[in-house]
Amino acid sequence: MFRYRYLIVLLSALIISSCDSILDGRKGDQYGENRNLWQEQKIDSYRFEYTKLCYCAGLFNPATIVVKADTIHAILEPETGEPLRDAQTDELVLAKYPESFRTISELFDIIKDAREKADKLKVEYNQQLGYPTLIDIDYIKEAVDDEVTYKIDNFEAKE
Repeated sequence: MFRYRYLIVLLSALIISSCDSILDGRKGDQYGENRNLWQEQKIDSYRFEYTKLCYCAGLFNPATIVVKADTIHAILEPETGEPLRDAQTDELVLAKYPESFRTISELFDIIKDAREKADKLKVEYNQQLGYPTLIDIDYIKEAVDDEVTYKIDNFEAKE
């Protein structure tokens, strides 16, 4: 009888722990399905409005990212369409802060890395094309200032 109760408790604990990992996004974010859907589209030239929220340098929010042949071609001011420049140095932000901007494929790489390393991960995807529309990452549960959020709006494929 003791073994039977022990087995029930053990199975219950396993079920509860698996639910927690689904809720925190690691298994519930449908990463593989959406990455495959995105790759099937074969979209290599596009533009989107990009917002990155974190405690880090090189933030220019929002910014329009223009991608050609899977490479960032330009970073634009969303309202004017002009190349985005650093207000203090007048340098193009793409040249000064290239690590601050990402293509859709690079955002999938960030999700993949966060699935392995982050304490919490929440991802939302575009249902038709599969690209991420929101990535919310908390790498260390007890740490302050390690969170980062990426938001993708106004996606437009180009030919």
